[in-house]
Amino acid sequence: MVVLQQVLGFVWYSPPLFMNLWLEGIGKKQSDLNQSDPVPFIAAVVGAIAFCYILAWVNDKAKAASAKDGALVGGLMWLGFLAPALAVHYKFIGLSWLAIGVDTGKELVGAVLTGAILAVWKK
Repeated sequence: MVVLQQVLGFVWYSPPLFMNLWLEGIGKKQSDLNQSDPVPFIAAVVGAIAFCYILAWVNDKAKAASAKDGALVGGLMWLGFLAPALAVHYKFIGLSWLAIGVDTGKELVGAVLTGAILAVWKK
């Protein structure tokens, strides 16, 4: 699931999809990004590990036994935790609704897919 999160981010923030909208939303150009800094990538992996572990635990507690159940749990985790936290922090640091939309959209897709897969994953 951690690999899924990383691949989703790579595809989501690619030029054919949302890179240009995201850059516009954060007020930067691609040349402004320091892609040689490993810290954001390490943080993404650690965050994905934590998120996947907690989502699997919540799926278990919610007795999510189908992909539909798991997708619902993932969507609710997004609605209750991910989207509000990102929106609040992004607005306090002055980022646009466009940046919030791109980032929370990626998190919604990731949470729904991860929740669905984890719910049907054979333990």
